[in-house]
Amino acid sequence: MSNLVFIKNGQVVTDSLKLAKKFDKRHGDVIRAIENLECSEDFNERNFALVNYVDKKGETRPKYNMTYDGFAFIAMGFTGKKAAKFKEEYITEFNEMKKQLKEIDMMMNVKGELSEEEYAKVKFSTSQRVKRTFLESQDIFKDYNRFVMYSQKTMDTKKRVRRLNQIIETLKAREDELYLSKRKGYRAERENIIELTEEILRDINEINNRSYGQKLGWVNRKIG
Repeated sequence: MSNLVFIKNGQVVTDSLKLAKKFDKRHGDVIRAIENLECSEDFNERNFALVNYVDKKGETRPKYNMTYDGFAFIAMGFTGKKAAKFKEEYITEFNEMKKQLKEIDMMMNVKGELSEEEYAKVKFSTSQRVKRTFLESQDIFKDYNRFVMYSQKTMDTKKRVRRLNQIIETLKAREDELYLSKRKGYRAERENIIELTEEILRDINEINNRSYGQKLGWVNRKIG
Protein backbone atom coordinates (compact mmCIF):
# COMPACT_ATOMS: atom_id res chain seq x y z
CA MET A 1 0.00 0.00 0.00
CA SER A 2 1.29 3.40 -1.00
CA ASN A 3 -1.02 5.74 0.92
CA LEU A 4 -2.13 7.28 -2.36
CA VAL A 5 -5.53 8.48 -1.15
CA PHE A 6 -6.89 10.08 2.00
CA ILE A 7 -10.13 11.40 3.47
CA LYS A 8 -10.96 15.10 3.25
CA ASN A 9 -14.33 16.50 4.35
CA GLY A 10 -15.88 13.05 4.20
CA GLN A 11 -14.63 12.36 0.67
CA VAL A 12 -11.93 10.01 -0.60
CA VAL A 13 -9.39 12.13 -2.47
CA THR A 14 -5.81 12.26 -3.66
CA ASP A 15 -3.73 15.32 -4.52
CA SER A 16 -1.50 16.61 -7.28
CA LEU A 17 1.67 16.08 -5.22
CA LYS A 18 0.99 12.36 -4.74
CA LEU A 19 -0.02 12.05 -8.38
CA ALA A 20 3.17 13.75 -9.62
CA LYS A 21 5.38 11.60 -7.40
CA LYS A 22 3.68 8.33 -8.31
CA PHE A 23 3.69 8.96 -12.07
CA ASP A 24 7.16 10.54 -12.02
CA LYS A 25 5.95 13.92 -13.27
CA ARG A 26 7.01 17.44 -12.32
CA HIS A 27 4.44 18.84 -9.91
CA GLY A 28 4.30 22.07 -11.90
CA ASP A 29 3.40 20.12 -15.03
CA VAL A 30 0.58 18.32 -13.21
CA ILE A 31 -0.74 21.65 -11.90
CA ARG A 32 -0.75 23.08 -15.44
CA ALA A 33 -2.44 19.96 -16.81
CA ILE A 34 -5.23 20.30 -14.25
CA GLU A 35 -5.68 24.01 -14.94
CA ASN A 36 -5.79 23.37 -18.71
CA LEU A 37 -8.30 20.51 -18.60
CA GLU A 38 -11.07 20.85 -21.16
CA CYS A 39 -13.90 20.03 -18.78
CA SER A 40 -16.98 21.93 -17.67
CA GLU A 41 -16.77 24.49 -14.88
CA ASP A 42 -19.22 22.42 -12.84
CA PHE A 43 -17.06 19.27 -13.16
CA ASN A 44 -13.95 21.26 -12.23
CA GLU A 45 -15.56 22.72 -9.10
CA ARG A 46 -16.90 19.35 -7.94
CA ASN A 47 -13.70 17.38 -8.47
CA PHE A 48 -10.72 19.72 -8.02
CA ALA A 49 -9.92 21.96 -5.07
CA LEU A 50 -6.97 24.36 -5.03
CA VAL A 51 -5.30 24.34 -1.60
CA ASN A 52 -1.97 25.35 -0.10
CA TYR A 53 0.73 23.23 1.53
CA VAL A 54 4.07 24.01 3.17
CA ASP A 55 7.10 22.53 1.39
CA LYS A 56 10.39 21.30 2.91
CA LYS A 57 11.77 24.84 2.84
CA GLY A 58 8.83 26.14 4.85
CA GLU A 59 7.38 27.97 1.85
CA THR A 60 3.66 27.96 1.05
CA ARG A 61 2.85 26.48 -2.35
CA PRO A 62 -0.30 25.44 -4.25
CA LYS A 63 -1.56 21.94 -4.94
CA TYR A 64 -4.86 20.41 -6.00
CA ASN A 65 -6.93 17.89 -4.08
CA MET A 66 -9.02 15.75 -6.42
CA THR A 67 -11.80 13.20 -6.22
CA TYR A 68 -11.76 9.82 -7.94
CA ASP A 69 -13.49 11.36 -10.97
CA GLY A 70 -10.92 14.16 -11.07
CA PHE A 71 -8.09 11.66 -10.85
CA ALA A 72 -9.61 9.54 -13.63
CA PHE A 73 -9.96 12.59 -15.87
CA ILE A 74 -6.36 13.76 -15.44
CA ALA A 75 -4.86 10.24 -15.49
CA MET A 76 -6.40 9.47 -18.88
CA GLY A 77 -3.49 11.34 -20.40
CA PHE A 78 -0.87 9.10 -18.74
CA THR A 79 -0.02 6.18 -21.05
CA GLY A 80 2.28 3.15 -21.08
CA LYS A 81 2.57 -0.07 -19.03
CA LYS A 82 4.02 1.68 -16.00
CA ALA A 83 1.27 4.30 -16.00
CA ALA A 84 -1.36 1.56 -16.37
CA LYS A 85 0.03 -0.23 -13.31
CA PHE A 86 -0.06 2.99 -11.27
CA LYS A 87 -3.64 3.71 -12.36
CA GLU A 88 -4.65 0.26 -11.16
CA GLU A 89 -3.00 0.90 -7.78
CA TYR A 90 -4.86 4.20 -7.45
CA ILE A 91 -8.21 2.65 -8.37
CA THR A 92 -7.67 -0.16 -5.84
CA GLU A 93 -6.92 2.31 -3.06
CA PHE A 94 -9.85 4.56 -3.93
CA ASN A 95 -12.22 1.59 -3.88
CA GLU A 96 -10.82 0.19 -0.63
CA MET A 97 -11.14 3.53 1.15
CA LYS A 98 -14.67 4.05 -0.18
CA LYS A 99 -15.62 0.59 1.07
CA GLN A 100 -14.21 1.38 4.50
CA LEU A 101 -16.09 4.69 4.69
CA LYS A 102 -19.30 2.99 3.61
CA GLU A 103 -18.97 0.37 6.36
CA ILE A 104 -18.39 3.06 8.97
CA ASP A 105 -21.38 5.10 7.71
CA MET A 106 -23.64 2.05 7.73
CA MET A 107 -22.70 1.17 11.30
CA MET A 108 -23.09 4.73 12.52
CA ASN A 109 -26.48 5.12 10.80
CA VAL A 110 -27.72 2.05 12.63
CA LYS A 111 -25.96 2.42 15.99
CA GLY A 112 -24.64 5.95 16.25
CA GLU A 113 -21.23 5.84 17.92
CA LEU A 114 -19.09 2.83 17.03
CA SER A 115 -18.07 0.50 19.82
CA GLU A 116 -14.38 -0.38 20.19
CA GLU A 117 -15.09 -3.80 18.68
CA GLU A 118 -16.93 -2.33 15.69
CA TYR A 119 -14.21 0.25 15.12
CA ALA A 120 -11.54 -2.47 15.21
CA LYS A 121 -13.45 -4.68 12.79
CA VAL A 122 -13.58 -1.89 10.22
CA LYS A 123 -10.00 -0.73 10.74
CA PHE A 124 -8.14 -4.02 11.11
CA SER A 125 -10.00 -6.60 9.01
CA THR A 126 -7.32 -6.68 6.27
CA SER A 127 -3.58 -6.03 6.11
CA GLN A 128 -4.20 -3.02 3.86
CA ARG A 129 -6.52 -1.47 6.44
CA VAL A 130 -4.05 -2.15 9.25
CA LYS A 131 -1.31 -0.34 7.33
CA ARG A 132 -3.52 2.60 6.41
CA THR A 133 -4.75 2.97 9.98
CA PHE A 134 -1.22 3.37 11.31
CA LEU A 135 -0.21 5.69 8.48
CA GLU A 136 -3.09 8.05 9.25
CA SER A 137 -3.73 7.45 12.96
CA GLN A 138 -4.06 10.50 15.18
CA ASP A 139 -3.23 8.39 18.26
CA ILE A 140 -0.99 5.44 17.39
CA PHE A 141 -0.91 4.12 20.97
CA LYS A 142 -4.71 4.05 21.26
CA ASP A 143 -5.06 2.37 17.87
CA TYR A 144 -2.37 -0.14 18.79
CA ASN A 145 -4.25 -1.09 21.97
CA ARG A 146 -7.38 -1.53 19.84
CA PHE A 147 -5.45 -3.71 17.42
CA VAL A 148 -4.06 -5.88 20.24
CA MET A 149 -7.54 -6.53 21.64
CA TYR A 150 -8.93 -7.28 18.17
CA SER A 151 -6.05 -9.52 17.09
CA GLN A 152 -6.13 -11.57 20.30
CA LYS A 153 -9.74 -12.50 19.55
CA THR A 154 -9.56 -13.01 15.79
CA MET A 155 -6.02 -13.99 14.74
CA ASP A 156 -3.79 -16.99 15.29
CA THR A 157 -0.19 -16.51 16.42
CA LYS A 158 1.37 -16.47 12.94
CA LYS A 159 -1.12 -13.95 11.60
CA ARG A 160 -0.72 -11.68 14.64
CA VAL A 161 3.07 -11.65 14.27
CA ARG A 162 2.75 -10.99 10.53
CA ARG A 163 0.41 -8.05 11.17
CA LEU A 164 2.69 -6.68 13.90
CA ASN A 165 5.64 -6.71 11.50
CA GLN A 166 3.48 -4.91 8.94
CA ILE A 167 2.69 -2.24 11.52
CA ILE A 168 6.42 -1.78 12.18
CA GLU A 169 7.06 -1.37 8.44
CA THR A 170 4.23 1.18 8.22
CA LEU A 171 5.51 3.13 11.22
CA LYS A 172 8.98 3.21 9.63
CA ALA A 173 7.49 4.64 6.43
CA ARG A 174 5.62 7.22 8.50
CA GLU A 175 8.81 8.10 10.38
CA ASP A 176 10.74 8.53 7.11
CA GLU A 177 8.03 10.83 5.77
CA LEU A 178 8.14 12.91 8.95
CA TYR A 179 11.91 13.22 8.73
CA LEU A 180 11.71 14.44 5.14
CA SER A 181 8.85 16.88 5.71
CA LYS A 182 10.06 18.16 9.11
CA ARG A 183 6.62 19.63 9.70
CA LYS A 184 5.76 21.25 13.01
CA GLY A 185 5.86 18.77 15.91
CA TYR A 186 7.61 16.08 13.87
CA ARG A 187 10.25 15.37 16.56
CA ALA A 188 7.65 14.48 19.19
CA GLU A 189 5.76 12.31 16.72
CA ARG A 190 8.95 10.49 15.69
CA GLU A 191 9.69 9.79 19.36
CA ASN A 192 6.21 8.29 19.75
CA ILE A 193 6.76 6.11 16.68
CA ILE A 194 10.10 4.88 18.03
CA GLU A 195 8.54 4.15 21.43
CA LEU A 196 5.64 2.21 19.91
CA THR A 197 7.97 0.29 17.59
CA GLU A 198 10.00 -0.85 20.61
CA GLU A 199 6.78 -1.91 22.36
CA ILE A 200 5.68 -3.93 19.31
CA LEU A 201 9.08 -5.65 19.10
CA ARG A 202 8.73 -6.66 22.76
CA ASP A 203 5.23 -7.98 22.06
CA ILE A 204 6.46 -10.02 19.08
CA ASN A 205 9.23 -11.49 21.22
CA GLU A 206 6.76 -12.36 23.96
CA ILE A 207 4.34 -14.00 21.50
CA ASN A 208 7.14 -16.05 19.93
CA ASN A 209 8.45 -17.15 23.33
CA ARG A 210 4.95 -18.12 24.46
CA SER A 211 4.39 -20.06 21.24
CA TYR A 212 7.73 -21.86 21.64
CA GLY A 213 6.88 -22.70 25.25
CA GLN A 214 3.52 -24.13 24.24
CA LYS A 215 5.13 -26.27 21.53
CA LEU A 216 7.81 -27.47 23.95
CA GLY A 217 5.15 -28.36 26.52
CA TRP A 218 3.19 -30.30 23.91
CA VAL A 219 6.34 -32.24 22.92
CA ASN A 220 7.16 -33.04 26.54
CA ARG A 221 3.62 -34.30 27.13
CA LYS A 222 3.88 -36.52 24.08
CA ILE A 223 7.23 -37.93 25.23
CA GLY A 224 5.98 -38.38 28.77
